[in-house]
Amino acid sequence: VVVREAILTCVTPDNSRLPLLDAFSPWLKREFVRESRCKEIEDEFRKQCATAGCDENALPVV
Repeated sequence: VVVREAILTCVTPDNSRLPLLDAFSPWLKREFVRESRCKEIEDEFRKQCATAGCDENALPVV
């Protein structure tokens, strides 16, 4: 839950916090988080980005 919340707080309309994803992305490895949970977090992240109006092309690949 903590990693999910941290990732979702990176989403802002001005994309200013997206670089913080680099700090959280190592925790999204199979050793720490189930693959199905990673997919759920990704889906929530993309929804949050759409709601905030983030530029889809500006999103980092995590």
